[in-house]
Amino acid sequence: MSDDNKIENKNVLGQESFDFFNLFLGSIILMVIAVVCFLLFWFIVALLPIGGWTAQNLVSDAFNIFCIIMGIVIFGMVASGIGFKWQEYDNQTNCIVNRNLFQQEYDEYIKKLGITERDIEVTLISKHEKYDFKSRIPQYLWVADGILHMFPTAEYYLNNVTSISKPDISELKITTILLDSILYYQETGQLYRHAFVSGGESRFDALTEATVSEPIKTNIVSEDYRVVELTYKNQDGEIESLEFRHDAYEIFKKIMPMKDMRKIKSVKTVQAKTPKKRIPSAKKQLKQLNELKEEGLITEEEYTTRREKILDSIME
Repeated sequence: MSDDNKIENKNVLGQESFDFFNLFLGSIILMVIAVVCFLLFWFIVALLPIGGWTAQNLVSDAFNIFCIIMGIVIFGMVASGIGFKWQEYDNQTNCIVNRNLFQQEYDEYIKKLGITERDIEVTLISKHEKYDFKSRIPQYLWVADGILHMFPTAEYYLNNVTSISKPDISELKITTILLDSILYYQETGQLYRHAFVSGGESRFDALTEATVSEPIKTNIVSEDYRVVELTYKNQDGEIESLEFRHDAYEIFKKIMPMKDMRKIKSVKTVQAKTPKKRIPSAKKQLKQLNELKEEGLITEEEYTTRREKILDSIME
């Protein structure tokens, strides 16, 4: 019995892309350093006892160097901007390639396992072992030879494909549960409905010189927190549970109606209310049997056979 449908992503691209963010950040830092150095140099030259012409030449040379540095900064910022766009396009392309590659691997894998895509799907709610969140993984569901089978669809894992990684298809497993080992399934959680009322306000229309009232509108918003819990015994005889989205309830009712907790409770209630048939005592049965014999309704042989059965039941 297997229910491990959580698989890790694996790297599919060995090459590392250039980090254009560091180029952009480096350009900003270089620009700040260049501005600070130029202003500081200009302030120092202004304080030194240097002739006007010499001071002007020094500032002019510093300004030329500053302009060269600013040119490098502008080039770096433009190059990083172009690089961002190029990487974005490249990531989208690689993501599409990886999605197609995973879909191809998935199709080949389920063909190897002998699984066919089916119309019946349920959504398994699986809690992550390391992190405190739940994954909702759609599953193909079918029953064969008294066994409930489930296998994850490609939909959930395709959404986890990135430009540099994709899920490892070999870690996908079939979940199998014996129908006889299923104890019950039941609904848990609540369905909440909230009503929001709007409108009903009155305003004066200057064109018609009349008071206009807005109609009252009521919007119903539903919040469905219901889930379906399937409880069964594993191969070691331990009780385990799987959690599904609420839409699995109608599917389970069609596949295994007698495992519905509601039906189990109703059957037990009917059995408890049904009076047990009273069995006459052995003495009374012998008396009735003797009366039947005397009235000629049964033969001597039938009388003897029935009498022996009644006496045997007393001795047990």
